[in-house]
Amino acid sequence: MDKNTLLGLLMMGCVIFGFMWLNKPSEEELAARQAEQEQMAEQARIEAERQAALANVPDTLSKIETSGIVPTIMQVGTPDTVDNSVVYADNTVNIKVTGDQLTGTVKAADTKLTKRGFGLSTVLEYSG
Repeated sequence: MDKNTLLGLLMMGCVIFGFMWLNKPSEEELAARQAEQEQMAEQARIEAERQAALANVPDTLSKIETSGIVPTIMQVGTPDTVDNSVVYADNTVNIKVTGDQLTGTVKAADTKLTKRGFGLSTVLEYSG
């Protein structure tokens, strides 16, 4: 390395460090950035709490809805002789009918609701 190369590298380093020093954020900018990050974290926490609350709330059906679903499940479900019930299950639906009691779960996330006919009754099927 000769003298000119060394001087050129030193000058480029000075320019880079000079721009870094001139462009550093002020105290107001740092405070605004910190406040924005705190606000975003608070919004994320509130959204997470809302999602957790929605996930833990069981959904219920009215008597009219149950009266339409029970005969359909009795028709298309699989009989379980152990507890005298009928079970309908696939990858998104798990419904069990014991007498007039309807229990089970339906997983629905970004789904499209379609109807699939079974005789005179209709089962709502989720596909998504």
